[in-house]
Amino acid sequence: MTRKLSKLLLAPNAFKGSLNSVEVADAMREGILRVDKDIDCLLCPMADGGEGTVEILVNATGGKYISAEVHSPIKKTIPAQYGILGDGETVVIEMSAASGIKLLTETEKNPLQTTTSGTGELVKDALERGYRKLIVGLGDSATVDAGLGALHALGCRYYDKEGKELSPQPSALTNLARIDDTQLDRRLLESEIIIACDVTNPLGGRNGAARTFAAQKGASAKDIETLEAFLIKFAEVVSPGLDYDISSARYGGAAGGLAAGLMAICGGKPVGGAEIMIDYYQLNEKITSCDFVFTGEGEINHQTKEGKAPYQIAQLAKKHNIPTIAIVGKIGESAYENYHHGITAIFSIADGNPDLKYLMNNAVKLITETTESVLSTMLCGGNL
Repeated sequence: MTRKLSKLLLAPNAFKGSLNSVEVADAMREGILRVDKDIDCLLCPMADGGEGTVEILVNATGGKYISAEVHSPIKKTIPAQYGILGDGETVVIEMSAASGIKLLTETEKNPLQTTTSGTGELVKDALERGYRKLIVGLGDSATVDAGLGALHALGCRYYDKEGKELSPQPSALTNLARIDDTQLDRRLLESEIIIACDVTNPLGGRNGAARTFAAQKGASAKDIETLEAFLIKFAEVVSPGLDYDISSARYGGAAGGLAAGLMAICGGKPVGGAEIMIDYYQLNEKITSCDFVFTGEGEINHQTKEGKAPYQIAQLAKKHNIPTIAIVGKIGESAYENYHHGITAIFSIADGNPDLKYLMNNAVKLITETTESVLSTMLCGGNL
Protein backbone atom coordinates (compact mmCIF):
# COMPACT_ATOMS: atom_id res chain seq x y z
CA MET A 1 0.00 0.00 0.00
CA THR A 2 1.28 3.48 -0.89
CA ARG A 3 0.07 6.49 1.07
CA LYS A 4 -0.41 9.84 -0.68
CA LEU A 5 0.34 13.08 1.15
CA SER A 6 -0.36 16.52 -0.25
CA LYS A 7 0.66 19.07 2.41
CA LEU A 8 2.94 19.01 5.45
CA LEU A 9 3.46 21.63 8.16
CA LEU A 10 7.13 22.06 9.09
CA ALA A 11 7.31 23.85 12.45
CA PRO A 12 10.59 23.01 14.21
CA ASN A 13 12.36 24.83 17.00
CA ALA A 14 16.07 25.65 16.74
CA PHE A 15 18.75 23.03 17.35
CA LYS A 16 20.64 25.16 19.88
CA GLY A 17 24.31 25.66 19.19
CA SER A 18 23.92 24.27 15.69
CA LEU A 19 21.02 25.54 13.54
CA ASN A 20 18.31 28.14 13.90
CA SER A 21 14.73 27.06 13.27
CA VAL A 22 14.68 28.47 9.72
CA GLU A 23 17.66 26.29 8.83
CA VAL A 24 16.04 23.25 10.44
CA ALA A 25 12.80 23.79 8.50
CA ASP A 26 14.75 24.17 5.25
CA ALA A 27 16.62 20.91 5.91
CA MET A 28 13.34 19.11 6.61
CA ARG A 29 11.85 20.42 3.37
CA GLU A 30 14.87 19.21 1.41
CA GLY A 31 14.40 15.72 2.83
CA ILE A 32 10.71 15.73 1.94
CA LEU A 33 11.24 16.95 -1.62
CA ARG A 34 13.83 14.24 -2.20
CA VAL A 35 11.02 11.75 -1.68
CA ASP A 36 8.15 13.56 -3.39
CA LYS A 37 8.56 16.91 -5.15
CA ASP A 38 4.78 17.36 -5.34
CA ILE A 39 4.28 17.63 -1.58
CA ASP A 40 3.46 21.17 -0.48
CA CYS A 41 5.57 22.21 2.52
CA LEU A 42 4.23 24.94 4.76
CA LEU A 43 7.31 26.31 6.57
CA CYS A 44 6.63 27.89 9.95
CA PRO A 45 9.95 27.92 11.88
CA MET A 46 9.26 28.33 15.58
CA ALA A 47 10.69 29.95 18.67
CA ASP A 48 9.21 29.84 22.16
CA GLY A 49 10.51 33.08 23.65
CA GLY A 50 14.20 32.29 23.51
CA GLU A 51 16.77 32.91 20.82
CA GLY A 52 15.22 33.40 17.38
CA THR A 53 11.95 34.92 18.60
CA VAL A 54 12.72 38.44 17.41
CA GLU A 55 14.05 37.36 14.02
CA ILE A 56 11.08 35.14 13.24
CA LEU A 57 8.42 37.64 14.30
CA VAL A 58 10.12 40.56 12.55
CA ASN A 59 10.48 38.58 9.33
CA ALA A 60 6.95 37.16 9.54
CA THR A 61 5.42 40.63 9.89
CA GLY A 62 7.76 42.71 7.71
CA GLY A 63 9.14 44.62 10.68
CA LYS A 64 12.48 46.23 11.45
CA TYR A 65 15.32 46.13 13.98
CA ILE A 66 16.55 48.70 16.51
CA SER A 67 19.99 48.61 18.13
CA ALA A 68 20.92 49.77 21.62
CA GLU A 69 23.87 49.58 23.99
CA VAL A 70 23.07 47.70 27.19
CA HIS A 71 24.79 45.79 29.97
CA SER A 72 25.45 42.07 29.75
CA PRO A 73 24.70 39.66 32.63
CA ILE A 74 28.11 40.56 34.10
CA LYS A 75 27.66 44.30 33.45
CA LYS A 76 29.85 44.62 30.38
CA THR A 77 28.62 47.14 27.81
CA ILE A 78 27.41 45.27 24.71
CA PRO A 79 25.32 45.98 21.59
CA ALA A 80 21.88 44.38 21.43
CA GLN A 81 18.93 44.42 19.07
CA TYR A 82 15.19 44.25 19.44
CA GLY A 83 12.43 44.32 16.86
CA ILE A 84 9.46 46.41 15.80
CA LEU A 85 6.75 44.31 14.19
CA GLY A 86 5.12 45.18 10.91
CA ASP A 87 2.22 46.98 12.62
CA GLY A 88 4.72 49.69 13.59
CA GLU A 89 3.44 49.60 17.18
CA THR A 90 4.56 46.34 18.78
CA VAL A 91 8.05 45.84 20.19
CA VAL A 92 9.49 42.35 20.57
CA ILE A 93 12.47 41.93 22.89
CA GLU A 94 14.52 38.78 23.42
CA MET A 95 15.89 38.80 26.95
CA SER A 96 18.66 36.51 25.70
CA ALA A 97 20.01 39.37 23.55
CA ALA A 98 20.99 41.25 26.72
CA SER A 99 20.89 38.66 29.51
CA GLY A 100 21.46 35.39 27.71
CA ILE A 101 23.77 32.54 28.60
CA LYS A 102 25.35 32.71 25.14
CA LEU A 103 26.94 36.01 26.18
CA LEU A 104 29.12 34.33 28.82
CA THR A 105 32.10 32.04 28.82
CA GLU A 106 32.01 28.95 31.02
CA THR A 107 34.08 30.68 33.71
CA GLU A 108 31.74 33.71 33.72
CA LYS A 109 28.60 31.70 34.49
CA ASN A 110 27.46 32.41 38.05
CA PRO A 111 23.74 32.99 38.66
CA LEU A 112 24.46 34.35 42.14
CA GLN A 113 25.99 37.36 40.40
CA THR A 114 24.48 37.60 36.91
CA THR A 115 21.72 40.13 36.31
CA THR A 116 18.90 40.93 33.89
CA SER A 117 19.66 44.66 33.98
CA GLY A 118 20.35 44.73 30.23
CA THR A 119 16.86 43.44 29.52
CA GLY A 120 15.42 46.29 31.56
CA GLU A 121 17.56 48.69 29.55
CA LEU A 122 16.08 47.35 26.29
CA VAL A 123 12.59 47.88 27.69
CA LYS A 124 13.53 51.41 28.73
CA ASP A 125 14.92 52.17 25.27
CA ALA A 126 11.63 51.06 23.69
CA LEU A 127 9.66 53.22 26.13
CA GLU A 128 11.89 56.21 25.31
CA ARG A 129 11.02 55.74 21.63
CA GLY A 130 7.33 55.89 22.41
CA TYR A 131 6.34 52.24 22.19
CA ARG A 132 3.72 50.98 24.61
CA LYS A 133 3.05 47.41 23.49
CA LEU A 134 5.91 45.09 24.33
CA ILE A 135 6.43 41.37 23.86
CA VAL A 136 9.31 40.24 26.07
CA GLY A 137 10.61 36.82 25.02
CA LEU A 138 12.03 34.72 27.84
CA GLY A 139 14.47 31.88 27.32
CA ASP A 140 18.16 30.97 27.15
CA SER A 141 18.89 33.13 30.19
CA ALA A 142 22.08 33.33 32.25
CA THR A 143 20.19 34.52 35.30
CA VAL A 144 18.15 33.52 38.34
CA ASP A 145 17.40 37.00 39.68
CA ALA A 146 13.57 37.07 39.53
CA GLY A 147 13.92 39.98 37.12
CA LEU A 148 15.15 42.32 39.84
CA GLY A 149 18.08 43.42 37.67
CA ALA A 150 15.70 44.46 34.89
CA LEU A 151 13.38 46.17 37.35
CA HIS A 152 16.33 48.00 38.92
CA ALA A 153 17.18 49.42 35.48
CA LEU A 154 13.55 50.59 35.31
CA GLY A 155 13.63 52.35 38.69
CA CYS A 156 13.02 49.78 41.46
CA ARG A 157 15.23 49.76 44.55
CA TYR A 158 15.73 47.03 47.18
CA TYR A 159 16.24 47.23 50.95
CA ASP A 160 16.84 44.93 53.92
CA LYS A 161 14.92 45.26 57.18
CA GLU A 162 17.40 47.86 58.49
CA GLY A 163 16.77 50.06 55.46
CA LYS A 164 20.11 49.35 53.80
CA GLU A 165 19.91 49.43 50.01
CA LEU A 166 20.85 46.12 48.35
CA SER A 167 22.48 45.63 44.97
CA PRO A 168 20.35 43.80 42.38
CA GLN A 169 22.16 40.45 42.41
CA PRO A 170 20.77 37.33 44.10
CA SER A 171 23.83 36.98 46.34
CA ALA A 172 23.00 40.36 47.89
CA LEU A 173 19.23 39.90 48.01
CA THR A 174 18.78 36.99 50.38
CA ASN A 175 17.99 39.58 53.10
CA LEU A 176 15.44 41.38 50.93
CA ALA A 177 12.71 42.96 53.06
CA ARG A 178 11.23 45.69 50.85
CA ILE A 179 10.96 46.62 47.18
CA ASP A 180 10.53 50.34 46.55
CA ASP A 181 8.76 50.79 43.20
CA THR A 182 7.89 54.46 43.66
CA GLN A 183 10.49 55.44 41.06
CA LEU A 184 9.50 52.69 38.62
CA ASP A 185 9.18 54.12 35.11
CA ARG A 186 5.56 55.30 35.03
CA ARG A 187 5.37 54.66 31.29
CA LEU A 188 5.15 50.97 32.16
CA LEU A 189 1.72 51.64 33.64
CA GLU A 190 0.59 52.91 30.23
CA SER A 191 1.98 49.83 28.49
CA GLU A 192 0.80 46.36 27.59
CA ILE A 193 3.52 43.85 28.49
CA ILE A 194 3.19 40.35 27.10
CA ILE A 195 5.66 37.85 28.54
CA ALA A 196 6.47 35.11 26.03
CA CYS A 197 7.64 32.17 28.15
CA ASP A 198 9.51 29.08 27.00
CA VAL A 199 8.50 27.03 30.06
CA THR A 200 5.55 26.84 32.44
CA ASN A 201 7.60 26.09 35.58
CA PRO A 202 6.77 28.01 38.76
CA LEU A 203 9.18 30.35 40.50
CA GLY A 204 9.95 28.18 43.52
CA GLY A 205 9.95 24.59 44.66
CA ARG A 206 11.11 21.29 43.19
CA ASN A 207 10.20 22.32 39.63
CA GLY A 208 11.10 25.96 40.09
CA ALA A 209 13.63 28.30 38.52
CA ALA A 210 16.53 27.46 40.84
CA ARG A 211 16.17 23.70 41.28
CA THR A 212 15.34 22.99 37.62
CA PHE A 213 17.53 25.39 35.66
CA ALA A 214 20.25 26.95 37.82
CA ALA A 215 22.78 24.13 37.45
CA GLN A 216 22.98 24.62 33.68
CA LYS A 217 23.68 28.30 34.34
CA GLY A 218 26.72 27.51 36.48
CA ALA A 219 25.26 27.04 39.97
CA SER A 220 26.66 24.52 42.44
CA ALA A 221 24.39 22.51 44.74
CA LYS A 222 25.04 25.07 47.50
CA ASP A 223 24.33 27.95 45.10
CA ILE A 224 21.01 26.39 44.15
CA GLU A 225 19.87 26.41 47.77
CA THR A 226 20.95 30.06 48.12
CA LEU A 227 19.04 30.96 44.96
CA GLU A 228 15.97 29.07 46.14
CA ALA A 229 16.06 30.97 49.44
CA PHE A 230 16.29 34.26 47.52
CA LEU A 231 13.34 33.37 45.28
CA ILE A 232 11.24 32.39 48.31
CA LYS A 233 12.14 35.68 49.98
CA PHE A 234 11.18 37.62 46.85
CA ALA A 235 7.82 35.84 46.75
CA GLU A 236 7.22 36.58 50.44
CA VAL A 237 7.88 40.28 49.84
CA VAL A 238 5.71 40.77 46.76
CA SER A 239 2.86 38.25 47.20
CA PRO A 240 0.96 40.23 49.90
CA GLY A 241 0.31 42.94 47.31
CA LEU A 242 -1.06 40.45 44.78
CA ASP A 243 -4.23 38.39 44.63
CA TYR A 244 -2.21 35.20 44.06
CA ASP A 245 0.95 33.49 45.32
CA ILE A 246 3.71 34.41 42.89
CA SER A 247 5.89 31.50 44.04
CA SER A 248 3.54 28.92 42.52
CA ALA A 249 2.17 30.89 39.57
CA ARG A 250 2.30 29.14 36.20
CA TYR A 251 5.19 30.51 34.04
CA GLY A 252 6.73 32.38 37.01
CA GLY A 253 10.04 30.48 36.81
CA ALA A 254 10.72 31.31 33.16
CA ALA A 255 14.14 32.90 32.54
CA GLY A 256 15.23 32.52 36.14
CA GLY A 257 12.09 34.17 37.47
CA LEU A 258 12.15 37.20 35.17
CA ALA A 259 8.56 36.28 34.34
CA ALA A 260 7.60 36.48 38.02
CA GLY A 261 9.23 39.90 38.41
CA LEU A 262 7.45 41.33 35.37
CA MET A 263 4.16 39.80 36.49
CA ALA A 264 4.35 41.02 40.09
CA ILE A 265 5.76 44.52 39.58
CA CYS A 266 4.70 45.50 36.05
CA GLY A 267 1.47 43.54 35.61
CA GLY A 268 2.90 41.59 32.69
CA LYS A 269 0.71 38.89 31.16
CA PRO A 270 2.49 35.55 30.62
CA VAL A 271 1.74 33.32 27.64
CA GLY A 272 3.51 30.41 26.01
CA GLY A 273 6.05 31.85 23.60
CA ALA A 274 5.10 29.41 20.86
CA GLU A 275 1.47 30.51 21.19
CA ILE A 276 2.50 33.93 19.90
CA MET A 277 4.14 32.30 16.86
CA ILE A 278 1.03 30.20 16.26
CA ASP A 279 -1.05 33.37 16.32
CA TYR A 280 1.19 35.34 13.94
CA TYR A 281 1.40 32.40 11.50
CA GLN A 282 -2.41 31.93 11.79
CA LEU A 283 -1.78 28.22 12.30
CA ASN A 284 -5.15 27.55 13.90
CA GLU A 285 -6.61 27.98 10.43
CA LYS A 286 -3.72 26.80 8.25
CA ILE A 287 -3.02 23.54 10.06
CA THR A 288 -6.38 22.08 9.07
CA SER A 289 -5.20 21.59 5.47
CA CYS A 290 -2.11 19.61 6.51
CA ASP A 291 -1.79 15.82 6.55
CA PHE A 292 1.10 15.66 9.02
CA VAL A 293 3.15 18.02 11.18
CA PHE A 294 6.94 17.85 11.47
CA THR A 295 8.49 19.59 14.45
CA GLY A 296 11.75 19.18 16.35
CA GLU A 297 14.43 20.58 18.64
CA GLY A 298 17.99 19.91 19.66
CA GLU A 299 16.99 17.69 22.58
CA ILE A 300 13.55 16.41 23.40
CA ASN A 301 13.19 15.59 27.09
CA HIS A 302 11.02 16.04 30.17
CA GLN A 303 11.19 19.84 29.80
CA THR A 304 9.60 19.79 26.33
CA LYS A 305 6.13 19.25 27.74
CA GLU A 306 6.57 22.27 30.04
CA GLY A 307 5.72 24.61 27.18
CA LYS A 308 8.46 24.27 24.56
CA ALA A 309 7.53 24.93 20.92
CA PRO A 310 7.26 21.25 19.86
CA TYR A 311 4.79 20.66 22.69
CA GLN A 312 2.68 23.67 21.70
CA ILE A 313 2.62 22.62 18.05
CA ALA A 314 1.76 19.04 18.95
CA GLN A 315 -1.10 20.22 21.16
CA LEU A 316 -2.51 22.28 18.30
CA ALA A 317 -2.20 19.37 15.88
CA LYS A 318 -3.83 17.02 18.39
CA LYS A 319 -6.93 19.23 18.47
CA HIS A 320 -7.32 18.62 14.76
CA ASN A 321 -6.39 14.90 14.88
CA ILE A 322 -3.23 15.51 12.86
CA PRO A 323 -0.17 13.35 13.72
CA THR A 324 3.03 15.13 14.80
CA ILE A 325 6.50 13.78 14.03
CA ALA A 326 9.48 15.09 16.03
CA ILE A 327 12.93 15.09 14.40
CA VAL A 328 15.46 15.77 17.15
CA GLY A 329 19.17 15.85 17.86
CA LYS A 330 19.03 13.92 21.11
CA ILE A 331 16.38 11.87 22.87
CA GLY A 332 16.86 12.93 26.48
CA GLU A 333 15.47 12.17 29.92
CA SER A 334 11.82 11.05 29.93
CA ALA A 335 11.46 12.11 26.28
CA TYR A 336 8.79 9.52 25.58
CA GLU A 337 6.46 11.16 28.07
CA ASN A 338 5.74 13.51 25.18
CA TYR A 339 3.78 10.71 23.51
CA HIS A 340 1.06 11.57 26.01
CA HIS A 341 1.08 15.22 24.90
CA GLY A 342 0.47 15.07 21.17
CA ILE A 343 3.78 13.78 19.79
CA THR A 344 3.10 10.75 17.59
CA ALA A 345 6.68 9.61 16.97
CA ILE A 346 10.23 10.74 17.77
CA PHE A 347 13.28 10.21 15.55
CA SER A 348 16.86 11.20 16.42
CA ILE A 349 19.36 12.32 13.79
CA ALA A 350 22.08 10.75 15.96
CA ASP A 351 21.14 7.18 14.98
CA GLY A 352 23.41 5.84 17.70
CA ASN A 353 26.33 8.20 17.01
CA PRO A 354 27.36 9.79 20.34
CA ASP A 355 29.84 12.28 18.83
CA LEU A 356 28.22 15.66 19.61
CA LYS A 357 30.71 17.65 17.53
CA TYR A 358 30.01 15.48 14.49
CA LEU A 359 26.25 15.80 14.98
CA MET A 360 26.40 19.59 15.30
CA ASN A 361 28.73 20.04 12.32
CA ASN A 362 26.58 17.81 10.11
CA ALA A 363 23.13 18.76 11.39
CA VAL A 364 21.75 19.93 8.03
CA LYS A 365 22.72 16.70 6.28
CA LEU A 366 21.47 14.52 9.15
CA ILE A 367 18.12 16.32 9.51
CA THR A 368 17.59 16.09 5.75
CA GLU A 369 18.42 12.38 5.63
CA THR A 370 16.36 11.54 8.71
CA THR A 371 13.33 13.39 7.37
CA GLU A 372 13.77 11.67 4.01
CA SER A 373 13.89 8.26 5.69
CA VAL A 374 10.84 8.93 7.87
CA LEU A 375 8.78 10.20 4.96
CA SER A 376 9.77 7.26 2.76
CA THR A 377 8.49 4.92 5.49
CA MET A 378 5.26 6.87 5.75
CA LEU A 379 4.62 6.81 2.01
CA CYS A 380 5.18 3.06 1.90
CA GLY A 381 2.36 2.64 4.39
CA GLY A 382 4.54 2.20 7.45
CA ASN A 383 2.92 2.74 10.81
CA LEU A 384 4.36 5.51 12.96
